[in-house]
Amino acid sequence: MKRRTVFEPRPYLYRVCFLGALLLVSCQKGSSVSGPSTSPPTPDTTPPTAPANLTATPVSSGQINLAWTAATDNVGATGYRVESCVGAACSNFAQIAAPSGISYNNTGLAASTSYSYRVRATDAAGNLGPYSNVATASTPAQSNINVTINPRRGGLTLSQTLSLSAAVANDVGAAGVSWTASGGSLTGTSTASATFSSSAPGSFTITATSVADNTKLASVTIGVTDLAGVFTQRYDAQRTGQNQQEYALTASTVSGSTFGKLFSCAVDAEVYAQPLHVANLTIAGGTHNTVFVATQNDSVYAFDGDASPCVQRWKVSLLNGGTPVNPVDTGETGDINTKIGITGTPVIDPASNTLYVVSKTKEGTVYHQRLHALSLIDGSEKFSGPAEISDALSVPGSGDTGDSTCPGSAGNVPFCPLRENQRPALLLLNGVVYIAWASHGDNQPYHGWVIGYNASNLALVPVLFNATPDGGLGGIWQTGTGPAADAGGNIYVITGNGTFD
Repeated sequence: MKRRTVFEPRPYLYRVCFLGALLLVSCQKGSSVSGPSTSPPTPDTTPPTAPANLTATPVSSGQINLAWTAATDNVGATGYRVESCVGAACSNFAQIAAPSGISYNNTGLAASTSYSYRVRATDAAGNLGPYSNVATASTPAQSNINVTINPRRGGLTLSQTLSLSAAVANDVGAAGVSWTASGGSLTGTSTASATFSSSAPGSFTITATSVADNTKLASVTIGVTDLAGVFTQRYDAQRTGQNQQEYALTASTVSGSTFGKLFSCAVDAEVYAQPLHVANLTIAGGTHNTVFVATQNDSVYAFDGDASPCVQRWKVSLLNGGTPVNPVDTGETGDINTKIGITGTPVIDPASNTLYVVSKTKEGTVYHQRLHALSLIDGSEKFSGPAEISDALSVPGSGDTGDSTCPGSAGNVPFCPLRENQRPALLLLNGVVYIAWASHGDNQPYHGWVIGYNASNLALVPVLFNATPDGGLGGIWQTGTGPAADAGGNIYVITGNGTFD
């Protein structure tokens, strides 16, 4: 058999090179074909420059603040290394921080101690630059800084503002304070003052912290309420006495150190009626929380609810040329010991800005009780008032018929302005002002009465109730608490004594 020989070509590897625009191909045995050659990136070996102007400033017995001028780098400095050692000429520096910015606050230091610092920059490649200058500072002796804040307590209505001030005793460098709040907003802040407000109700803590020593601070808790006012005695027609929108006076804030008299206002006689309050009332060319007070001298006052010292917005007298009633005239035995004028708590209608109040006067030899409707803005009479509450009012009955000042007639029991004590608070319900009475010192003849007047025009409405028309007494005192009403419009009163069936 003839042997066949197979020849296989030996492979040639080609190298392709570029020289300018000339393509060179070599056919060298054992060579390989490759693409264009690339050089590896040049590594960044250039370190940043040294930070300049390093300063060290003591701000408290436990803190030194550092600042410096930024380093430069061919690519960009990414951060800094802060080193420190104890002493003015120390050399055993150790890194204490790696901030990205050009400042650092070194806290937790020992008082009355010298510290030295130096800083160097680093870049993304890890190159560390040279050190800055060395800065040395000493912490002062243990701080005896003390911060106080004024006011120490407070209450606001929605969007009302409160001005706060802070004082720092033994302040290092007169640095003052910084302000923080747990809610609401702080405006106009400075190192000594700030203004607080809140558009939402609640209890908020405002803190003033010493800049020189942030371990020293003072705080105040401010209650912000959305309560529109106290328009009637014991808050509501049910006479619950519950203010469920109270945020300033709480168990935690009412203490010997934070609770006390804010200011006082002088009035002309004793105050038996509960003062009432209207929040954010447009009065005296502005918006003011306003307190209304009635006295036994038949005077009604409007006071600013926040101003110290006291600011009186207006005062009116309801004496009508007469005087308050002398308790001797009623046979009083000391229950009201000086003069008898306004005794029952008024009631306020916020919708019409009207305060309703009953006065008692002696004009010549005649005794009067009148229902007044006063403007909250200036105290002027409204609705063609006042309305006379006289002995012309009577109910059929065979009971006690009065005395020489209001003798009545057979079969009628009259209302007696001298004998009847308008002690209970007034009630405003469904457009009607309800008034109740008892006696002065249990001196007869008297009855318990409830009489209603239209709130919009002071006209008598068909509500003329006598507790004992065929007997006597039956006074409605209720220790000053007014008639109570439920959601269905039912009115409740309690008699203290009297004949009964």
